[in-house]
Amino acid sequence: MVFFGCKNFNKSFGQDLIFENVNLSFPGSGIISIMGKSGCGKSTLIKCLLGIEKCEGEVIFQDEVIKDFSSFRNKYTGLIFQNYNLFEYLSVEENIKTFPNDQGFEKIVNLLDLQDKLKQKVSLLSGGEKQRVAIARTLMKNPKIIFCDEITGSLDEKNALKIMKYLKEISSTCLIINITHNQALASKFSNKILYLKDKTLSWELNSFSLKKAKEKERKLSFTKLLSHSFGLIKKSKVKVILSSISLIISLVLSGCIINVYFSVQNYFERYKYVSLDYNFLELSENETLKVENTSFEIIKQNRPKNLEAINRLISNYQIGNNYSNLINSYTKLTSNNKEINAIFYPTDNSLIRSYNQVIVNQKAYEEIIGSQVLYLNSNQIDYYDSKNVVTSDYFNMQILFNIVGVNQEMNLIDEPIIYYSYDLFIDYLDQIYLPNISLLFDEIITLKDRIDNYTFEGDYYNTGSIYVICKDKSSVEDNMKILKEHHYSCNSRSLTNYYFFSSIIDTILRAIEIFLFLSVVISLALLGLTTSSLIVDQKKEIGVLKSLGVIDEQVNLVVSLEINRVMITCLFFSFLLRTFIYRLLIYFFPNINFLKTNLVVFENLLLAFLVFIISKVFSFVAKIMIQKLPLSLIILEE
Repeated sequence: MVFFGCKNFNKSFGQDLIFENVNLSFPGSGIISIMGKSGCGKSTLIKCLLGIEKCEGEVIFQDEVIKDFSSFRNKYTGLIFQNYNLFEYLSVEENIKTFPNDQGFEKIVNLLDLQDKLKQKVSLLSGGEKQRVAIARTLMKNPKIIFCDEITGSLDEKNALKIMKYLKEISSTCLIINITHNQALASKFSNKILYLKDKTLSWELNSFSLKKAKEKERKLSFTKLLSHSFGLIKKSKVKVILSSISLIISLVLSGCIINVYFSVQNYFERYKYVSLDYNFLELSENETLKVENTSFEIIKQNRPKNLEAINRLISNYQIGNNYSNLINSYTKLTSNNKEINAIFYPTDNSLIRSYNQVIVNQKAYEEIIGSQVLYLNSNQIDYYDSKNVVTSDYFNMQILFNIVGVNQEMNLIDEPIIYYSYDLFIDYLDQIYLPNISLLFDEIITLKDRIDNYTFEGDYYNTGSIYVICKDKSSVEDNMKILKEHHYSCNSRSLTNYYFFSSIIDTILRAIEIFLFLSVVISLALLGLTTSSLIVDQKKEIGVLKSLGVIDEQVNLVVSLEINRVMITCLFFSFLLRTFIYRLLIYFFPNINFLKTNLVVFENLLLAFLVFIISKVFSFVAKIMIQKLPLSLIILEE
């Protein structure tokens, strides 16, 4: 997510280009300093980022393009000026309290060491003191982003250093964008320095006649082989450590990708069916309309009329109209006199036994005070006949919903949801009488009748869709696929969310897989170079072993033990590191079990097999290299 930044920024004054094609992405905290020659446009850049001056391009905050800069500056930013811009006619305390924040006042004053200055007029303060007051004033606003424009430019070295220390402490909780000429201070306190230059920004054997005797093959004990192996490793420990770190990183990445992929997939699969409107398919027919006198076409959604066609395609379902424009628009929700925002979705959950009972998800439950939600919807509803004559009625819906359950859903979807009984809500709508429209048709017309049967072109309450309510939840995906194959527009909110997050995970994993592949290739190449280097470094020791009569098999085994020891050590430490990472992930994502036993066992067995294959391959390569070593040269080499 882009916390704050700009895209394709261009700024000119007349024919004078100030900066061109600037793209920035700032972190959520720390000090980012922007440097450059005087007049190069640093302050102009701040003004454009704040929307004070117009500029070509977009400013982005929390992944959204800022449209209302006034609201953005009011809610999220603070600005500290070079010349302080304090109110001279107010005291220090009054200046600081420009933005009321009683809870944070004492902390901020103590942080900036202004306790004994609160009652003084700012005109009596030194430059350093005024700057601290200016900072305090900004902090009282509790901004997410603080802009500083040459705030140490008019201060002596002592005060400038003090101010930057304050900002450094503050920057742990907010982003500070600092325009400065002071290279020394910027280098000392900044997390990153940007340079505005050239209108852009940049981020630097003898024979004997004796009776033959059969001698047993002399072999070194396994313990002795291990001793040689350990000794040789110590000789090249720096290279071994570097290659081990590389392999550990690759094993950790490989294991984590396997675990995270299956854990997240299991999580999504488990929660796919949890949404209480999972079996509600929103169905419509698309009609292509050509725009008169143009080459454009628009797609209009209509309620399906041929219900028999649907019956031939699927079974075990119920059909009903979509009333979402009635229950989600122009409505007011309050809980204990507190206005709240939530989205209504239908359900056929048997826990709800009355039209005024609802089930909420955890997010909605956290916002609702108590166990009741008041729903109000008082509006006019019209009917237009063929001659465009309008007949109007008013309806007044006031329902005090009682919460009868909390549905635990996928916590990645951070929206408050209220589930109402679809069938019972229809019964409620069928009790709301519309007298004027009834008089027009000379029969009793209810709010439900009006929406179901008396629609017209442009009717707001006609959503252009119906609900296909699948009685068997296991058939929802198949039914949706069948209906789409027959050119219906068919959607399921739950499945849409599931497919959306699954596609994101798959995209991320594909990118990680490429990175993993490169990482493994680099690690294997480094291991190969390390193995080759180890043999070259240890050629004298290997030659001595061979000259002493140690068979090639055991000489090879010494090197193989080196390689296997490195591999096993890497596998062990990768296991510890992966376990730590999984516990960290569980801390941030408590609903996903990354330490599921069968998955961890599978992952470790797979990595152990991978390590086994790698060790065998490198042992074979080492064996060939050992065989090709010129023994005479090794023995004679000093």
